[in-house]
Amino acid sequence: CMQDPQYLGLASYSISDIQLNSSSDGSGAASQARLNLTSDSWVPASDDLYPWLEVDFMMRTKVREILSQGRDHEDNWVTSYSVSYSSDGKTFQDYTEYNKVKVFSGNYDRSSIVRHVLTRIIFTNRIRIYPKTWTTNAGLRLEFAGCNFGCIYPNALGMEAGHIEDSQISDSSSWKYDHAAFYGRLKSHGSWIPGVSEGDDFVTVDFLHTTLLTGIAIQGGFLVDSFVTDFKISLKSGDSGFTPYQENGAQKVFLRHAEANTTVSYRFPLILVVNSIRVTPLSWNGTKPAMRLEFMGCYEDTDVCDSSPCQNNGTCNDHFTTYNFFNCTCADGYTGRFCETECLDARPLGMSGGQIKDDQITASSTYDSQAVAPAGRVNASAVRRSGGWVAAKNDGKQWFQVDFLVNATVASILTQGRDNYSHWVETYQMSYSNDGISFRDYNEGGITKIFNGNSDRDTVVWNTLYPRVFTRFVRIHPKICHDNCSLRAEFLGCYKVIPSRCLNPIALGMENKQIKDHQITASSELYDAKYRDRCAAANGRANATIFSRYSTWIALLTDHEMWFEVDFLYNTTVKEIMTQGRQHYDQWVKFYKVTYRNETDAEFHTYEMGDGLRDKVFKGNSDRNTIVGHALSPVIRLLVIRILPLSCNGPCALRAEFVGCYEDGDVCEPSPCLNNATCNDHFDFFNFFNCTCLGGYTGELCETEIDECLSYPCLNNGTCNDFVDFYNCTCTINYHGTNCQYEVIWPIANFSVPFIPAQLFGQNISTIWDMDQGSYVTVEVYYNEMLCCSRFLNRQLNHVGSQCNCSISDPALFDPDGVVDFRIYAYNNVSNVTVTLEVEVLKLIENVGISALTSFANWGIGVEGTGSQKNVFPTEYPVKLSAIFDGGPASIVNWTFSCTVSPSIPDENELSVDKTFPSDIAQLCDITLVLTNNISTDSASTTIDLKESIIFTSFTYDGPLKPNQTMTFTLSFEKFGQGTCVVLDMGDNSSLLVFGEASCKTKFDVSQVNPNIVEEPLSTFYERTPETSAITIEHEFPGVGAYAVKMSAANLLANVTESLVAVVIPFVCKYPNITIT
Repeated sequence: CMQDPQYLGLASYSISDIQLNSSSDGSGAASQARLNLTSDSWVPASDDLYPWLEVDFMMRTKVREILSQGRDHEDNWVTSYSVSYSSDGKTFQDYTEYNKVKVFSGNYDRSSIVRHVLTRIIFTNRIRIYPKTWTTNAGLRLEFAGCNFGCIYPNALGMEAGHIEDSQISDSSSWKYDHAAFYGRLKSHGSWIPGVSEGDDFVTVDFLHTTLLTGIAIQGGFLVDSFVTDFKISLKSGDSGFTPYQENGAQKVFLRHAEANTTVSYRFPLILVVNSIRVTPLSWNGTKPAMRLEFMGCYEDTDVCDSSPCQNNGTCNDHFTTYNFFNCTCADGYTGRFCETECLDARPLGMSGGQIKDDQITASSTYDSQAVAPAGRVNASAVRRSGGWVAAKNDGKQWFQVDFLVNATVASILTQGRDNYSHWVETYQMSYSNDGISFRDYNEGGITKIFNGNSDRDTVVWNTLYPRVFTRFVRIHPKICHDNCSLRAEFLGCYKVIPSRCLNPIALGMENKQIKDHQITASSELYDAKYRDRCAAANGRANATIFSRYSTWIALLTDHEMWFEVDFLYNTTVKEIMTQGRQHYDQWVKFYKVTYRNETDAEFHTYEMGDGLRDKVFKGNSDRNTIVGHALSPVIRLLVIRILPLSCNGPCALRAEFVGCYEDGDVCEPSPCLNNATCNDHFDFFNFFNCTCLGGYTGELCETEIDECLSYPCLNNGTCNDFVDFYNCTCTINYHGTNCQYEVIWPIANFSVPFIPAQLFGQNISTIWDMDQGSYVTVEVYYNEMLCCSRFLNRQLNHVGSQCNCSISDPALFDPDGVVDFRIYAYNNVSNVTVTLEVEVLKLIENVGISALTSFANWGIGVEGTGSQKNVFPTEYPVKLSAIFDGGPASIVNWTFSCTVSPSIPDENELSVDKTFPSDIAQLCDITLVLTNNISTDSASTTIDLKESIIFTSFTYDGPLKPNQTMTFTLSFEKFGQGTCVVLDMGDNSSLLVFGEASCKTKFDVSQVNPNIVEEPLSTFYERTPETSAITIEHEFPGVGAYAVKMSAANLLANVTESLVAVVIPFVCKYPNITIT
């Protein structure tokens, strides 16, 4: 069942509908919970919050595997579940692993079969599945793999072989110690005899677990003529008491009429399910009843580790072949069958006492031929050797090694210096190994321990290890030495206990196929034309049946030196040989011999009688199926055994089993594991191995490559490519990642923004772009570094354009120069692009006007002209012309001039210009201004009147003079412009003198100039000629005195005043250069 579990019958309908039950049935009944059933599955009721499905196997069954599917035609499946089991259908026990209720992962689709191999076989009559989580509905189809357990081939239950322990056998009383209950074993060199013989004495055997009992065998006493002639039995099952065994409604009395050493067997008509049996003698031959017993039947596979028999944190390993048994894997520092022996009494391991031999002590180097490693024993003297091991160098790299040959618990290290020189090790490290190759530094608290060594030659320094080490090899590494590194050492601890004989024999593996087919050979094999290999040697296994088609080994009829051979591969102790005939024909071996060889023998040895003269002839079989066993005394330690048939009933047909103990061998040499897997050698009654596979392989021998693509790891239509221990995904163009789980973010390629023409401020400005490639792109448009619009493109783009409308209407954000910096920033997670543009954002040019101001004039600078139109300007100085307008700005400025005299005045193209005209020409000029930008044009015009102004040079006279002399006054002008009027008040209240054009004659009110002029004519007019640049006036003053002469010249452009004092004196100064103060 362990090696070859079979489907238990849900899919094949071997399990009938009535064996299926559930907490509820919804759209699918419990009877439909069958693997690969296409019509439906079990589905519990929708309101069943704690559903379960139960299978009643109707017999004791070993469940090794659980297989599950979802519902065939709908997406309903169980995603996790737990399991419980029961022998009586009333009390169910949860299936656990590592002391926790195991929750199994369920299905992930409708049809895939999810298989779970149980780490602990469930031995039960009923099993329940409890869905924990599921999709919409808990659809479930099931199958179980394992084997139904009956007792088709009963075996001796272990009284004779010792599998039934002494502690399991008790009695009402015993006569002497050597007649205690545990001597009541079939073929024992002793027997049970009760202390009193009153008819109610008994022997009780406790099988410990539920056992299927098919018969009983009984002998009388050993070396005494006493035997039981009739007896009865009582049976105990579960917690109930002993019940008398009955047949046909009455207690059964078993009759025995044979001599003491004859074995009499009884077979029960029905298989009895018991935990214990009690045998009570009723009558006997001799003074006291004497019995030796055996029981036939089958044990059930139970968890013998449930009671935790291993002590001191040892691990219990549960086994079942014919019998339930276990062994313990002990924690470091413990040994014994139950790990009961601790290394409490640490003793010297043999350096000083010599138990550790010289060849077990080695070193990295030696100083000379006397200072060898075996000299490094505590208290060794220099009589024969150098008084200690001495390393060849003192370089911190030397080591001293001891091989204990077996694992030992090392509790303390003792060291000395050199006996005959002042050489010793002051500090050292220690390492240890189980194979002599890979060494591990000894640590305390995770730090390599530095041990304090010696400070003189002879004092023994003791270092205790916390924690202890359990190892085979120990090395001491000197670090600091006094002169040469020299050492004498001892170790305290305990050796691992190694059994020296086969105390717990087991079936060596013919029946359970622990012995493989290739280990079984024969001198010949009968050829069966119908079934090839039907009679092969590999079929000669105890209890092989016709149902397997291959049920026995049969030799050729012409083979007169036939043999049947089993190679155990490793040294093995054989204590018993068991044989059967052919299961379905009357063919068997009646007598045979045995030969064997061990690993050192080239020839086979014949097993003898023990007298050194005769070969042992074993009595074989007398029917087809009865197992005939022979205990070997002495036992044989061998590698290969042969059975040599001597006499047969019909063709020589044989099925065999051997009982004994394997020795630990290296099953990994050579390694059976494939594909570079690591072979792990184990010994647990049998030699066996398992393979640690490299990633990507599975199977018992790592022979099967794992298809990593079966789980469909590649997403988004990616293609899975399977390799050894890994896979990769070929993704579609838009996805990437280990499992194609990430969408490709395509980088931006060839992003461009076309020219943006001039735009009207306040309206939408469309920014258009194009790109050859890009996905999940954000485009942001900045207006003078202010974000004005953005777009997110959440799809893959290829040669796709788009746009964003930017609207800025806040007057405060208008750029006066009309040029705006547009920055278009496009980005995604893997790329970014920036495009910058200068865009004219303009206003309409409106309300154009012209400002004409003076650049210089007597009446001011930067002021309007004169005249009623404020448009009269002097020709001598530039006119400041400026454009006045709303909106804009203007990109083109054009001033044009049309004057009445000057035929050609150059145009101007600045918004503000100091325009110079001919300085000597008075004329009218029409000025036109045109302002243009890329969205509008506007104009304005005006006229200016250019006239010459007055440029006065001097005002002189030829005085002072005497009375009655005529004075000459001279007025000089550089420029005497058109319309200039000059008024001269001589300061003596005489007539006001007026010079200029005719219009000047009436322009002056004499009373306003000098109200003291009252005589006619009040004014005298002198007309100016065009050539006039100076005015000469002769005037005679009425008398001596000083006269304030005032001159005023004015036109539309200028107003000049000047004055001087004319002096009339009564005499002439002869010394004009003398100044009197």
